[in-house]
Amino acid sequence: MLGKVFLYNENKAGLSNFDDFFADRSLQMFGSDNLYHIIKYARETNPDMMIFSIQNECEKTFSPISQFEEAINAQYPIIVIRNDNTPFKMHSGVAHYLRLPRDIKKFTDITESYALGGKKHQIMLLDSYSENTSPIKRQLDTNNIPYFEVHSEIAAEIYLRKNAPQTVFIENTEAYKTACLRLKHNRIFYVDRQQDITEIKKFLN
Repeated sequence: MLGKVFLYNENKAGLSNFDDFFADRSLQMFGSDNLYHIIKYARETNPDMMIFSIQNECEKTFSPISQFEEAINAQYPIIVIRNDNTPFKMHSGVAHYLRLPRDIKKFTDITESYALGGKKHQIMLLDSYSENTSPIKRQLDTNNIPYFEVHSEIAAEIYLRKNAPQTVFIENTEAYKTACLRLKHNRIFYVDRQQDITEIKKFLN
């Protein structure tokens, strides 16, 4: 069965740019620039993820993400992408914030992880979003340790249903308390942004 991806793109002409990308990965895309259509079909069928390609969102204008969250209690990952350096508007239910084409490899890994599964990252990292790369992520990148970063507890839970990371690290103290109860994994640890990679390696197989 093909994985199902819902995509809202405020620019209708831009939808075609994603068709081949998802088709090459055995993913079925339903895309629209009409949020009403997105909400209608999301109620009728449960996609593997919801992607918002937004370039112009700001506090005083129509927010499709807020409208979507108000209309649907989404129990699947929400991904926001844009292609410039304007700061993202934060939403509590968003699992990933990405900039394309810079983050295309990460975007590919994320969409395949949710829709197809079978990934074996060494680490799943549940943390809060920051425009700046934290020291722990710099160390993971420098040491070529594969990790899957996510900012939503719901999305983390969904990721773990289809993928098998060696270890789950949770950065936020409050998130750690609830996630330990919610997430199904036998190796869950708290980690802070300054933690040394040598300590982290102790928890890896």
